[in-house]
Amino acid sequence: MGQLEKDFFTQKMIYSKCRNFRAGKYLPKITIRAFGSFQQLLDSKLIETNTTAKTFKELIEFLSRNFNLKIKNELLDSNECLNLKYQIFINGKNILLNAGLASPINDGDVIIFSSVVDGG
Repeated sequence: MGQLEKDFFTQKMIYSKCRNFRAGKYLPKITIRAFGSFQQLLDSKLIETNTTAKTFKELIEFLSRNFNLKIKNELLDSNECLNLKYQIFINGKNILLNAGLASPINDGDVIIFSSVVDGG
């Protein structure tokens, strides 16, 4: 590997370490898995991203700002309550059975959005 390649590789490693920080603060990295119609909103099945969100409600705002403005309207009803057309899990636990919109978001969390399927 020549010097130019080494310098580029070093800069890339420094960038990847630094992008987890914003204004001197560590940004948690989360994984989002999307199924059904939510996958179309995110335009991806899997996203790994750093976020400033500390709660699920803040995560909705973050996703709306950074991925698709329609996400907030899709996940929240007119009263700012969760829309029940999606099942949402943080690390395998349904957020409706925990703290709902106040559910904390932590480094390493895996958040799953899945459309509710019904039928007969």
